[in-house]
Amino acid sequence: MRKALILVPAIFALAACQTANQTRTAGALTGAALGTNIAKNKGSNRISGAAAGAAAGLLAGEVVAQNRNADANQCRYRDAYGREYVANC
Repeated sequence: MRKALILVPAIFALAACQTANQTRTAGALTGAALGTNIAKNKGSNRISGAAAGAAAGLLAGEVVAQNRNADANQCRYRDAYGREYVANC
């Protein structure tokens, strides 16, 4: 339950970021915090847990940053040949 109380606000903070760099940073910081907490609960090295969590959070932040469009009325489409393009929804 305690992890859920940390995770839910972290997800909302990650989704609310405006720029790609802010999203990546929020992902890395959130991952580091969760990694430290998980490592502490398992009795493992907290620094290693923070590093692993930060790496995973950075990757998650990158995915969110790439898939987020600045304009809410824009959607990402893919044609039959695999090419991606952005157009109005």
